[in-house]
Amino acid sequence: SEATQSWVATVNTNQKALDSNNVEESSKALRAFSVPSKKQALCLAKAWAPPRMHPFSSNPRCFICEAQFAVLRRPCHCRNCGVCICSSCTMQWPSKMLPATYNIKREGTVNVCKACDWLCSAFRLALLHGDYDKSIAIYETGNVNLTTPFANVKGELFYPVHCAVLGGNLNLLKWLVDEHCCPLRSIRVSGGKQKDAKSGSYTPILTSKGRSLLNIALTARNIGIVRYLVVEKKMLLWAERDLSVDTLVQNLDLVLRLLPEEALAGQQAYEQHDHDIARMSDSSRIDVTELASSSTPSVDNELAAAIRASIEPDEEPRSTEHRHEECIICFSNIIDCVVMPCGHQICCLECSQNISKCPVC
Repeated sequence: SEATQSWVATVNTNQKALDSNNVEESSKALRAFSVPSKKQALCLAKAWAPPRMHPFSSNPRCFICEAQFAVLRRPCHCRNCGVCICSSCTMQWPSKMLPATYNIKREGTVNVCKACDWLCSAFRLALLHGDYDKSIAIYETGNVNLTTPFANVKGELFYPVHCAVLGGNLNLLKWLVDEHCCPLRSIRVSGGKQKDAKSGSYTPILTSKGRSLLNIALTARNIGIVRYLVVEKKMLLWAERDLSVDTLVQNLDLVLRLLPEEALAGQQAYEQHDHDIARMSDSSRIDVTELASSSTPSVDNELAAAIRASIEPDEEPRSTEHRHEECIICFSNIIDCVVMPCGHQICCLECSQNISKCPVC
């Protein structure tokens, strides 16, 4: 709920129990995930809900090549979309490329159809090339998962957000993060409290070679993405590891070159404004010493003392505690009575004779 800042998304991983209305077995297969917002809960449930497996009885032919299943052509399911396929149309994926809820048997590799494999590769290339329209079009097919990594991309495991940063398209990165809640940092989504940048430390999403989003953006000197990650997403530069001094200096040099002169002019105008206010304040002060040494000492000394008291702070200012004990009507006497029946203590006994009801109530 909004009050507790915690939303729970539940995913059922036992299709057979759901089809047979077996409540006991179905409840055992529930997976719960706690996230801080409703949008994140909806995105997580959509990404981690396993596909519905098509029954073999009503699908006698392969979904890809349309060949009829037989004794020597055994059917199997695509674990990414649920269609029935033959061995010739099957590809092997590492289990990391699918959410854990898709792989209830905890196998090291899973079977997927050639269509899902092609769409996954095309989506990865679209992200790496920064092609915004093509990436969205491929995602709309429903065969692409945004929360799992791509395996063996030039010998390195990348998440979609890493590929978007490599592609250098800020709008594509915002589409992944802001619209579809793709994580930028590792958080605990079930059990325990979350740990993120608000607590001063977090674990960023890394590639298999230990590269983070900020590391990739800084290496590519993409200032727009670096600003988005640091300013808008509160990622910490000091928390990044393996950043060389040369990389930081090159990015600082690029920031200074891209910084418009209007920004510096605005800062100078702000500083000049503060300087003018300080100068006007100094010139407006009255020299009370000269005023006190005028030809009429008795009158001028009193006037100088009054002016000095108005422009100079008291040597011993009245404490806040004592100020709270003053009558709120006359501001001179101490509060020494209680208003009945409400019980408010707000004024002195003398001022209480002039009121008919409590000013607070």
